[in-house]
Amino acid sequence: MCKVATNRNVARRNNIVIDDVDAQLSQISKRNYEGIFITEVDSAIKISGDISLELKTMLLKEADNCYVTRLMKDEWVFNPSSSLT
Repeated sequence: MCKVATNRNVARRNNIVIDDVDAQLSQISKRNYEGIFITEVDSAIKISGDISLELKTMLLKEADNCYVTRLMKDEWVFNPSSSLT
């Protein structure tokens, strides 16, 4: 939903009138040859409204820069668990 919210927010901030935004996401997780899980995420976004192809392309690019996508693309470090007291 982050991609949809990002599209709505960018459109609102730029006075772009859109009717609806719908996103479909899928993921596939598999182990690589080293036994490490690799997850691939595919997304398709439909932006309804009377807007140009150029604006739709810009909004799609913005959706791929949403907070959750940026967070997940960064490197994660999982530190060892400690005991709760």
